[in-house]
Amino acid sequence: MSNNLISSSPWITNYKYNPYSKVRLFCFPYAGAGASIFRTWADLLPKEIEVCPVQFPGRENRFLEEPFTNLNNLIDELINHLIPFFDKPFVFYGHSLGSLVAFTLANKLKEENLALPILLFLSGKDSPQAVKKNKNLYKLPQGELLEELGRLNGTPNEILNNIEMMELLLPLIRADFSMHDTYVYKPSSPLSIPISVFGGIDDHDTSYENLLKWKELTNKEFSIRMLPGDHFFLESEREKLIEHISKDILKEI
Repeated sequence: MSNNLISSSPWITNYKYNPYSKVRLFCFPYAGAGASIFRTWADLLPKEIEVCPVQFPGRENRFLEEPFTNLNNLIDELINHLIPFFDKPFVFYGHSLGSLVAFTLANKLKEENLALPILLFLSGKDSPQAVKKNKNLYKLPQGELLEELGRLNGTPNEILNNIEMMELLLPLIRADFSMHDTYVYKPSSPLSIPISVFGGIDDHDTSYENLLKWKELTNKEFSIRMLPGDHFFLESEREKLIEHISKDILKEI
């Protein structure tokens, strides 16, 4: 039954029903991105794992919807809409902003005594209790914001240099950066979920020391892996990343 619900949900896109799956992998995108960044994952994962790319409002097929600017409000909506799909073992993966979403969602599920993921994959994001570099990117003038996007190297130049395209995308990017930059970590008891963390060796927006601090937020197994690449190693090292994720999930099921 939940497979039909997933197929019809605006919160899950690029979903491919997998009759052999034993676990669902919910993937949360980075700021400015949509669920399509995970569209090839189903073809690279073993048959035991079913991919559920999560689509936030304001992008791709939900472009006309108002994007969220507050992370906690997004989490409340995610709980309302994703709970029906937690009827089999599930896992969260998030990159950058998506890591904050995955972690905060897992914490909220814990607080409300709801089903928890069996694993948490967090990539390209310092642990939230680490010292915060408060850039407030969402407040930057347009020129400075475009420079920052160029530095991050996650937006293709043909889009970055297209003024009309960027004027359409910047409200969404500002909204996502607002969710990230206004997030306040509230200390709580560690999660009883294994956490696997990934970082890019050349990612100047995270550090190994701050990635390692995620270990404080679980009382279960913890691992950290550094992959070649900058902040967007999930694209350049996709196959290696998915290989690590697959091995960790298969050990749990």
